[in-house]
Amino acid sequence: MAVPVKLAGSPAEKQAAADAIYRFALSLDIRDPELFDSSFTEDGSIELLGEKATSKQERRNLCYNRVADLDTAHIVSNFRVNIEGSKATLTAIAYAQHFGKGKGLVDGTKFLLSGGVYRAELIKDTTDDIWRIKDLDIDLHWTDGDMAVFQDK
Repeated sequence: MAVPVKLAGSPAEKQAAADAIYRFALSLDIRDPELFDSSFTEDGSIELLGEKATSKQERRNLCYNRVADLDTAHIVSNFRVNIEGSKATLTAIAYAQHFGKGKGLVDGTKFLLSGGVYRAELIKDTTDDIWRIKDLDIDLHWTDGDMAVFQDK
């Protein structure tokens, strides 16, 4: 997905579109599956680490179920949003810290820190006037720590 230099859309509409990504990231940290699902269109997809999920259950299995039981903090910033009618493209930088369940405050515990880029196509749902993710590509650029954290639930 090419990133346009000049972006279209009002600041308020860009913020409303970005809220789909905010809902997605926050849902992982507060363990809220309904908030997670609200982030996506019915046929929305996530691509992560070479896997692609295209149904509600597949999205939950690929992403939500892997991290919702962990102690996490997903921080997303540097949003660039381009609005074209009821469609938008978005890029953002993501930084995520992962600890085993209940171990986030334990000194010396294993962790996984990751950083990368979120690239998304979004659709405005006119039924409830909310933006939703049509396609989300989570492009990890680096990790530090222990991937075994994902088994530490």
